[in-house]
Amino acid sequence: MNRKIMQSLLLAVGFLVSTGCAGYDRILFVTKTNMGLDIDDKPPTAELTIARRELAITPTFEDAQGDENTLPLLASFGLNGFFLDPEITSRFAGGEAAVLLAQGPAPQSPAVSESSLCLSKEPDTRPLWKKMWHSLVGRSKEDTRPFYFATDTSFGLKAAWDGTTGPYPSTLKLGYNRKELAFPPVFVTKGCSVDPAAPPNPDYWKVTVPSFLASLDNSSALKEWSASGTTYIQFFATGRAASEFVRRPEVNSALNKAMYPHSDLPSNP
Repeated sequence: MNRKIMQSLLLAVGFLVSTGCAGYDRILFVTKTNMGLDIDDKPPTAELTIARRELAITPTFEDAQGDENTLPLLASFGLNGFFLDPEITSRFAGGEAAVLLAQGPAPQSPAVSESSLCLSKEPDTRPLWKKMWHSLVGRSKEDTRPFYFATDTSFGLKAAWDGTTGPYPSTLKLGYNRKELAFPPVFVTKGCSVDPAAPPNPDYWKVTVPSFLASLDNSSALKEWSASGTTYIQFFATGRAASEFVRRPEVNSALNKAMYPHSDLPSNP
C-alpha cells in the first residue's frame, strides 16, 4: 500500500481519536509482521528481528444484549523453523469470517455463527464532525460507505528508491514482511434477536461489519538443490465470499491446522 496514503490515514485516525471524535461508524484493524532485516528512512529505523505489531480501534456498545458488546476481529501469526527455512502462517479476518474461523474446523450452522450485535437502543454511529456536516447539508444518514482492505507481502529481498537518498535505497527489506489494513464500516439496521431461534424484535437494532478474510501460508526449505522448494499460498476475500470460503469444512480445517499445528482439533463428522 502507498506509504503516504497509509501515513495520512493513520494520522487522520489518530487526530480523531485524540479529539474524542472517532465515533462508531468504522473499525481500524492493522497488523505488521517482520522477520529478518527491515531498514527504512521514514522514520529512520533498522530492525533485525522477528516482530509483530497489531492495532484495532473498534467501538464498544453500551446497550448490547447478550455477553458481547464489540464486533468480531481475528488476527494470528505462526512461525516454525528459522530464518533460512521458515514456515509462516498468517490470518486476518473480521465479521462472520472471523467467527467461523475462530470456531475451528467444524463450523456451526449459520444461525449459531452470528457475528452481529443486538442493541436495545438505536445508536448514532456517526462521529461528531460528520453529524455537523450532515446537519449543514440536510442529511440524516449515509447511504454508502467506502470499504478499505489491503495487504502487502514480500518474501526475499525488496528495495525501493524515492529519489532522496541518492544511489542508495530508501527502503530495504530482507526476509518476510507483511502489512495488512482493513477500514470497514459499521452498519445499523432495525430488527434483531439475541436468540437465533427467536424472531427478530422490531424494537431492537442490529449492528454488523462486513465479512473479510486474508490468509497467507509460506513454507520454504534450503536443502540440496534437487530437494529445495518453496510453497506460497495467499488469498483475499470479502463479503459472502469470505464467509462461504471459510465455511467449507476442508478449508476451515486446513486453516486451523496451520494455526494450531500441535493441537488435536476435532475432525468433521
